[in-house]
Amino acid sequence: MATDTVVEYLVKRTKGKKTLLKTVGVVCAAAALIIGGFLFSYLNGGMYIGFVFLGSIIAICAAVFLIRRFSVEYEYCFFSGELTIDRIYSQTSRSPLAEFMLKQVEEMGRFDPATFRGNDTQIICTADEDGVGGIYLKVPNNVVTFAKSRNLSGSYVVFVLENCDRVQENIKPYIRASVYREGMKSFS
Repeated sequence: MATDTVVEYLVKRTKGKKTLLKTVGVVCAAAALIIGGFLFSYLNGGMYIGFVFLGSIIAICAAVFLIRRFSVEYEYCFFSGELTIDRIYSQTSRSPLAEFMLKQVEEMGRFDPATFRGNDTQIICTADEDGVGGIYLKVPNNVVTFAKSRNLSGSYVVFVLENCDRVQENIKPYIRASVYREGMKSFS
């Protein structure tokens, strides 16, 4: 069809306090394992030094792998009313996250975490770490195709997207006006 367009948008999440704490935790755990291994070897007369070196190399590799996984980007791909969201780790590996038709969105608005506390929803945040200021799309979980099968606890999935002009202009043509939250007719 001549009117079909493909638009891709890449979102790099900013690293917040949670990511910093996770990074510090991983580094401290690796350091504790290495120091503990060398201490254990020293107390046993250096008998296990080969295993300690091997364990140290494994601990360092695991720490580097985990820290690189904290660098996450998301890609939104809009194609004729369908939204596909991919998760990209360290700009090297991509895993599809979800796919759904925008006409199946039941509610849309600015995201406020307090609004969804205790509700029957699963929140997937692709904007900043806390999602405040992003756009949310509330979709029934039975219409969302997940790349990896998940056992969803709620009946709805809330996707928090980055709030920018390019994302808004690709969502608006496919969203019914009735799904905007009360008092939200535009995203100015």
